[in-house]
Amino acid sequence: MMMMPMNTHLLNKAPSNLVNRVTSLTNSMQQVITSLAVSTLVTILTARTTARGTEMQEAAAAAGQSAAGASQEALLLAKQTVLSQGFADTFHIMMFVALGGAVLGLLLRRGRKSEGEPTKEQAVPEIMHG
Repeated sequence: MMMMPMNTHLLNKAPSNLVNRVTSLTNSMQQVITSLAVSTLVTILTARTTARGTEMQEAAAAAGQSAAGASQEALLLAKQTVLSQGFADTFHIMMFVALGGAVLGLLLRRGRKSEGEPTKEQAVPEIMHG
């Protein structure tokens, strides 16, 4: 949600002789941000799955059940339940992050043009008008 607007903004603000560098820097930054996002999501998923598994073990212990006496099918179902709850928690967290980003995106305003900055009509060469 942020890469295209950010790239457009940076390319519009960059001087024409630096567009090559801006493009390569934004591509590098995009790769770094993507890596950080994936690692953050995996960390959240792991933490939430571990917490849900602990909750399930504590609930089973409180009910007087143990994993040693459970059938293979019951253990498999418990593992699937814990993992699906971990994914659900992760998606809920990401929903709030996305909503926060959308709200911040709506609060953005266009910058004011400086006096020396040409308008779009002035920036287009005369060949294009003829």
